[in-house]
Amino acid sequence: MLFRVSLIITVFLCFPVYAENLDWQEAPEDSIAANQTVNANGIAFVDTNGVARVSIGAYSPQPVVNGKRYKRDVQISGLTFQDYQGNETGGIGVMDGTRQSVLAFDYTNREALVMWTVDDSLNPSTGIMLNERLKPEEDIPGRSRQRIALQVEKDIPSLVFLGRDGTPRIKIGLDSLDNPIIEVIGKDGKKRSLLE
Repeated sequence: MLFRVSLIITVFLCFPVYAENLDWQEAPEDSIAANQTVNANGIAFVDTNGVARVSIGAYSPQPVVNGKRYKRDVQISGLTFQDYQGNETGGIGVMDGTRQSVLAFDYTNREALVMWTVDDSLNPSTGIMLNERLKPEEDIPGRSRQRIALQVEKDIPSLVFLGRDGTPRIKIGLDSLDNPIIEVIGKDGKKRSLLE
């Protein structure tokens, strides 16, 4: 259940911790906040029209895009931002059951910029993805057009530029032996190294 802003002050005043030199410590036993906790699934900060503009939740609310509510692909906990109409414009999330986190800022209909971290022993990765803004007629649920990816995947760094069809066209990085790679991939699919 989401609470209105009027309850926010109470929530923050009752937290059983305080900050000192940026280290969180337990409140002294004789303080008013000692042994008090507030449990909530989420809190929504609303504007003067009652529209949730920032939401913090153990489970983030389902996103609204162009006035329509969609089911999230994965369950996340975190912070989401909404515009004056309640449409999601970005957020920070941590996914359930895995060590994955994401920060995203959105176009009207899809993610524009995504930063992610996957802390997985088999496929660790971190990176930044930049997407093209899709035209309304190209807008298919679940589709985005990734154009640039800067990433470290399985400890191998790369910067990749992708064509509109999703095919990598330029790749700059290092291989598993730390040798530099600069590749150009033609429309015919053939790779051409610029270092040979």
